[in-house]
Amino acid sequence: MMNSSLDIRRGIAVVVLDSPPVNALGFTLLTVLYERIGAALDHPDVRGIVLTGSTPRAFSAGADIAEFGTVASTAFPSLNDLIGRIENAHVPIVAAIGGFALGGGMELALGCHARIASEGAKLGLPEVTLGLMPGAGGTQRLPLLIGRAAARLFIATGRPWRAAAARLSGIVDAVVDGDLIDCAVNWLATRLESGPTLSRASDRALPASDDSVPASKTARVKGYALPLDAIDRAIDAAGVLPFGQGLALERTLFDMLVARPESAALRYAFFAERRAATIDDPLAEAARAREIGTTGIVGAGTMGAGIATCFANAGMAVQLFDAKQESLERGMASIRAYFAQQVDKGRLTAAEAEHRVACVAPVTEIGAIVTGAGSGVGAETALRLHRKGFAVMVLDIDAQTSEAQANALDPRGETAVGWTVDVRDRDASLRVVANIDARYGRIDALVNNAGLPQTNLPFEAVDTALWTRIMDVNVAGIVNLCAAVTPSMRRQRAGRIVNVTSVSGLRARPGMSAYCAAKAAAISLTQTLALELAADGILVNSIAPGSLKTPMFEKFLRPGETWDGAMTRYLPQIPLNRLGEPGEIADAIAWVATDARSFMTGQVITMDGGARCHNPANTH
Repeated sequence: MMNSSLDIRRGIAVVVLDSPPVNALGFTLLTVLYERIGAALDHPDVRGIVLTGSTPRAFSAGADIAEFGTVASTAFPSLNDLIGRIENAHVPIVAAIGGFALGGGMELALGCHARIASEGAKLGLPEVTLGLMPGAGGTQRLPLLIGRAAARLFIATGRPWRAAAARLSGIVDAVVDGDLIDCAVNWLATRLESGPTLSRASDRALPASDDSVPASKTARVKGYALPLDAIDRAIDAAGVLPFGQGLALERTLFDMLVARPESAALRYAFFAERRAATIDDPLAEAARAREIGTTGIVGAGTMGAGIATCFANAGMAVQLFDAKQESLERGMASIRAYFAQQVDKGRLTAAEAEHRVACVAPVTEIGAIVTGAGSGVGAETALRLHRKGFAVMVLDIDAQTSEAQANALDPRGETAVGWTVDVRDRDASLRVVANIDARYGRIDALVNNAGLPQTNLPFEAVDTALWTRIMDVNVAGIVNLCAAVTPSMRRQRAGRIVNVTSVSGLRARPGMSAYCAAKAAAISLTQTLALELAADGILVNSIAPGSLKTPMFEKFLRPGETWDGAMTRYLPQIPLNRLGEPGEIADAIAWVATDARSFMTGQVITMDGGARCHNPANTH
């Protein structure tokens, strides 16, 4: 339970701010302090008061920022009410500052009749870092103590001052070494017995000072013009307007800043940073740093090359990417020159420098292969990967279609190239992939989208030739392309393979025996490859679409069935009551094919409009 204890030593009452950990001046603590100081002032034996923090590390960190803009911020007593009671007290009140006195905590100390600080104490008004300004008399009392120029510097930069600097400037009356409370009590008792009467800051005259530099020229925090202008207006009023009017102006300006979205955003960031640093124990225990195998850096300019050099110095593998070969060559030259300098200075041996340069692999393209990319889902997938920055190899059995699609992506032929390949041919697949690997230096993603549908036929009507053709395209085609790309992916210890299968591989459909068997095999193959390739950093997943609005869908119609008749049969089985769009499937494929999915492998993601959640009775 928060309390502010009171004891009396040599006629000096000690009032303690006791709201761990930083004695934030929220409404509850303000109420306690207001009552405790009132009780001390009413005590017949009290001839002075020392106000101090509950620990040597903290006088007060200031106002409770969470209360800004709430009912609590306008309730009585406010911080200004408390400071008013202190300043108008009939006995002197001294702030004994240990640790830090920041923001409203320093303003509370400025309202006292004197300030005693321990050697390690720090005082500051950092409100400007939150897009604010002091709002409890800081802009009015501080200039009266140290002058306008010094006050501008103090408030506009937001930097805390150490006790020694505060003593030299006149903010602090004494710096002590020893027990802070005892020193403060003795100091005040001695002053009461033999020294001059302590005066309020508000009664002092404005010192002469060089006041030519506005707050905006001294600020450390850039980009917050509004609080700096407000600080200037308030400080200009100090010692010119009657003190009460100066306080009112300061408060008006402060309230205006609190209501601004800029300050609200800075306060949100303030709390977010502190929440992010606090993790619940179970999560902290479960969290483990992931091992970093290879670092990718996009852009081989001055900064990119410098970052690559830092990672190479740490012995980490780096892939330095730039779309322009000449930029990549300049970046690598810069890296080599740096390590050559380290050898000349005797900081590295030639062998060590050579090893660190070898850590950086120059990369001009990030390669992706999409089969069956001439139309439909494949074409949409190629488009999305190209937009994500991949150099896309558009593979299709139809040369004219693949070249047209690649030309639509990049007419120059630099980041999209069409290739003709029959995925059933293992040797042809190996040759094409070898050419791609030689051209771009790496293959990051493979999307096996090439597929062959089956006309709706009874099982006994499916001859061996049709069985073989469907299995060769839908299963062997995946095997051939995966076998072709895995050497490159193993070499770079990273890669993404996405096999486009079908919900028909998970849910049987009458009249589709060969197609269902092939897609089921492709799903099983996906999971097997995921197990075999995981150790090499290669992730293998499957997207299993349902019924899509593509020309291929017509292959699934029953003999003599019209499109409308098929919709009458299909749509009741789909909760979303529509066919899927190729672009929707392509979005999912592009999502799975990116590096962000680093903990997902061997998964089958169904996209069927909810059909598998429907009554499993097969009416297709």
